[in-house]
Amino acid sequence: MATRPVSADAGSWKVAEELLERADPGFVDELRRIHNAPELGDFATKWYSDPRPAARRFLIEYLDRPLNAGRHEPLVKRMFKLAEAANDDEIMSRFLVCVDRSVRRQRKKRHQYDSVTRSYGEVEKIVSPSNLVMPKNDDTFNDIDERRREVFSKHRLFSVPTRNYLRRRAWRYFRKIGKTQPERYFAAMKNILTFYRDEDFADGLALIDNWGLIHILFHNCPALLSNPTGWVLIEGKSLLDVTAAPMYPEVWKADAQPLIDLLNKAPSRTVRQWAIQMLKREHPKALPAQSLEQLVVWLAHPSKEMVELAVELLKTDNKLATVPVEQMLTLLKGAAPETLEMLADLVGGVLKPTQVTVDQALELAMMKAAPLAALGFKLLQAKTLATKEEALAVLRLNEALAEKLRPEMVRWSCGALSKSSHFQSEWVLEYLDCRHADVRAEGWVWLKAEPRSNQNVTIWQRLLESPYDDVRLPMVELLQEQTGKELVKIPESEKLDPQLVRLLWATVLLNVSRGARNKPAVVKQLVTRLDSRPQEAEVLLPLLTVALRSLRGPEFRAGLVAIVQLTGKHESMAVLVKEMVPEFEPHPAGLLAG
Repeated sequence: MATRPVSADAGSWKVAEELLERADPGFVDELRRIHNAPELGDFATKWYSDPRPAARRFLIEYLDRPLNAGRHEPLVKRMFKLAEAANDDEIMSRFLVCVDRSVRRQRKKRHQYDSVTRSYGEVEKIVSPSNLVMPKNDDTFNDIDERRREVFSKHRLFSVPTRNYLRRRAWRYFRKIGKTQPERYFAAMKNILTFYRDEDFADGLALIDNWGLIHILFHNCPALLSNPTGWVLIEGKSLLDVTAAPMYPEVWKADAQPLIDLLNKAPSRTVRQWAIQMLKREHPKALPAQSLEQLVVWLAHPSKEMVELAVELLKTDNKLATVPVEQMLTLLKGAAPETLEMLADLVGGVLKPTQVTVDQALELAMMKAAPLAALGFKLLQAKTLATKEEALAVLRLNEALAEKLRPEMVRWSCGALSKSSHFQSEWVLEYLDCRHADVRAEGWVWLKAEPRSNQNVTIWQRLLESPYDDVRLPMVELLQEQTGKELVKIPESEKLDPQLVRLLWATVLLNVSRGARNKPAVVKQLVTRLDSRPQEAEVLLPLLTVALRSLRGPEFRAGLVAIVQLTGKHESMAVLVKEMVPEFEPHPAGLLAG
């Protein structure tokens, strides 16, 4: 190639040849940037005849890419002919998959004349893809920018008829082998079926657009018909009617192991589903005979059909009960979202609460996926919190991620913690200080029902500092219920901080959007406090004037009655109220004497 004339791609050729010589992984990318068609055609023979494994590996990588490298038609055609002439099953297998991917028809609605109704109607037709064929002008690809490169990435080499021809020719190569050399055909098919990927079957039409694959898997299926432009469904049939019916079916009947291997190796769900059908029909004893280790591997598979198969097989046998608990939990935690429910039901049927620790059950209960959280909660409910560490661990349910189950889990934990011999009254704060409103609601229920907590002044003190309205506002009701106890029974050193209580009252009265139901109770508490401690009037009376100036009737009336009562009983307060609310005229003291 040293005599090759200088072209616009000469620099790229030099780099590509150096990369190939030293087996550099960047070779394929560099080659695809070369767009000189004659030189690419000449290069095909040199590349194909290179005996080194790296050169072979690069060729396979090249054929795994889309046929969208500009002006590479001569390279592809010459390489195809070289592999075909050499009876190179490995490279022809790659070509079969490559050209299968190169044609994707489209469904389009067309207007069609109906001779019966003598009118035009809209019908859906399967049509050949838009003819986005790579330009054949060498200059088009010189100094190409990123925008045009993105546009050309959607184009393909060769016209659609030529691609259809290449698909038929690649399949014909293997069809001939199958007639005379079934063992060689079988060996090639086992490899080919591992090359297709799920993205090759974006929808049902894309599936049957894989000309060679459909021959391999469904050639004899009565629901399908082959046309020169591609496979079509027989009228009245759907993809649900397409079942395993391979060309040369006898090669698949001799041994079940290649089909089992496909279940483990094939990245395509379509191929795996076909293999399952073939195994159940042609080798009915093969699947039930699989080892527990194999079934566990399938349980961890990301695809639903493989998990369904493993679950089906395990339900007919008690093998799963012998799997270590840690392995079952690992299976659950690593499962794909679409298989979680199946796995949770399966494991939940054999896993006993005595087999798991509180921490293991809690780990499942804390997960976001509802099936796992439900299983973990079920296991937790059967446990007894024997140690303080276990009780403290259960408090973590306030951060459970399964939102629909979280209130029920927290409710259960409140009861379990109250029964624990290690109970501590401050535990309720873990729920009342939680960021989740549903947890705080359950925490309030627990506080009111648990006397060891609701009579703890330290807890009240903490709650007065809460940033949450749904914690502060109910505190008013608790203060109302507990006022007598607080004033009479609690030692002076343990009473609530009056500054925090005043802060609570101010927060409720000044809240314009919430707390309307609690405001009259706050006014009543203020009156009780001022009546017993008139010396705090300068601090507390401004709070009462907030209620007096409220536009809401209940608050205004409660504030007015309170002011009248206090000014009637305490003359010093009447002076302060007059200063704070000049428009207020206090009643004579004698008017309220009764």
